[in-house]
Amino acid sequence: MIPTWEDPVARAASTIIGGPWGKHAEVGKARFFTPLRILLAFATLTLLFAWVKERPCAYDPWTNNTQLTHMCYSDVAALWHTDGLDANATPYFDYNPGEHPADPSNPSYPGAVQAPVLTGAVMYIANAIAAPVNALSGSIFDKGRALSGYEGYFVVACLFLGLCYYASVWATAKTAGRRVWDAALVALSPLVFVQAFTDWTLFAVALTSVAVMLWVRRRSRLAGLFFGLAISAAIYPIVLLIALALLAWRTGSWRPALRAIGVAIVTWLVVNVPVMLGAWDGWRLAYAGGWGRDANPASLWDMAQRALSSEDQFAYRPLLRAGTLDILVIVSLGVLVVAIGWLVLTAPTAPTFAQVAFLLVAAYLLTSKDWSAQYSLYLLPLAALALPDWRALIPWQVTEAVVWLMTMLWLIQRNINAQNVDLAAHNKTTRLLSGVDYPWLGFALVVRAAAVIVLAVLVIRSIRSSRPTDPSRISRDPSLNPGDPSLTAGPQPRCPRR
Repeated sequence: MIPTWEDPVARAASTIIGGPWGKHAEVGKARFFTPLRILLAFATLTLLFAWVKERPCAYDPWTNNTQLTHMCYSDVAALWHTDGLDANATPYFDYNPGEHPADPSNPSYPGAVQAPVLTGAVMYIANAIAAPVNALSGSIFDKGRALSGYEGYFVVACLFLGLCYYASVWATAKTAGRRVWDAALVALSPLVFVQAFTDWTLFAVALTSVAVMLWVRRRSRLAGLFFGLAISAAIYPIVLLIALALLAWRTGSWRPALRAIGVAIVTWLVVNVPVMLGAWDGWRLAYAGGWGRDANPASLWDMAQRALSSEDQFAYRPLLRAGTLDILVIVSLGVLVVAIGWLVLTAPTAPTFAQVAFLLVAAYLLTSKDWSAQYSLYLLPLAALALPDWRALIPWQVTEAVVWLMTMLWLIQRNINAQNVDLAAHNKTTRLLSGVDYPWLGFALVVRAAAVIVLAVLVIRSIRSSRPTDPSRISRDPSLNPGDPSLTAGPQPRCPRR
């Protein structure tokens, strides 16, 4: 597949280097500048820009809302303090519920890591590696300012997340087969530029991307291994196991799917059971801490409740009890999963794994209580495979950047308001509000959700039409995908085989 022949955006962009690929040009003769190496070079460029954006938060002590005014806030850095890593606390094991009872609204205690086990392990290892990094920086920059513990930890974390990003690009390129350039949608992603170092999200995305690649290449056991690791790093990959089951039901090919799901379950148990036995309270807080908690301001649930509330944005109290909201989340996600299942079983031909997985992850985010901007990275590799169209994916990613901008500006507004309340209580002069009110963020959230829904509609239309020219189906060698029956040539039955 030559991008400048098939993609209007690539064709227009190629004018910078002389125009589209010629009809008589040789393809595949380059020994060094292979497509994969070019994609990794693109990814390096994206990471460099992401680091430039993040750099102020790597070395500044976060005074005067620096992390918000510079749009560089990162949970990676913030949780180093709140989870006790700065005091060398061991995630999960050093959490003492008797000394620090669980508070869903503020679970910031030593060892109280609100992340699945594998992510907590990576946080611990990064903190351990930071010590020699700090010592090395002190010997090299003995006449200057050596890295502090926080700075060293953040640098190590960002380097690790960069490697995860490379793995995601590599796995997406391998999954795409002959449409290798579809991975450029990941390698040159504006979403990664904004969110690469905001959280540990890229770690789970990398594991999931590798799992998808292995599944498409008929490595069901290894795919199950990486699915299990991915679920041990984040919750969302669970819905990809649902995608395996739906496609197995559609095609009647249950054995590979059951093998992958079984290995995934065993892998998850191997990773989690030791922590469950040795630090039950810390493990339970990591997985159950989200239950009984109010919706995040970046979720559609919170936005809808604020729209119906007559209270001031800073005095707002949720209209729904946390338990009621949990039930609504489960029911709404269940309804969407059933609808997607019906689509898979009734489509003219079986969808691709990426298409089903994209729809399920989109449903997961749309119904989630916490759709923080960085979690949209979950969709990126799947979107590049299910809907390889720059004209569709770039506008969506622009909406994600706007959500991040509005989030930072609203947090500035909220912080200044809190400071003004304290100043007014002491009869001091208050500051002018310099951010935006929540309705601006709410509007950005609606636009983002609409963009994701549009992408889902485009994927659904592709599934229902089963056009032979659909770019998500053609130019992928079926011999590379026998583990995914939906990618084999020829029509699939409308109903599962008995």
